[in-house]
Amino acid sequence: MLNEDPALFDFPRPVRVLTGVELLGRYFLLLRFAGDLDRILDLESAMVGAEFEPLLVSYASFKLMAIDHGEALVWSTGARVEAEALYRDSKPAVP
Repeated sequence: MLNEDPALFDFPRPVRVLTGVELLGRYFLLLRFAGDLDRILDLESAMVGAEFEPLLVSYASFKLMAIDHGEALVWSTGARVEAEALYRDSKPAVP
């Protein structure tokens, strides 16, 4: 009989490390992840909440994003999007 301990099947998910970001157009991003994985994301529709409001009003403010230790994109408004969510919601970049 197999051991049915659920902990045996709880494998850790890969951790996505964000290494770079480039603006391609208005709210369109080229995201670079560790392992030479490039992905494309239109972030505009996901920017919901009070911390994102100033970024939608002022594109200049949106462009002032930073990468927080490879874990997330962050802005001075307090807006934050985790690397795992960026990876999940993006599509592979076509070379």
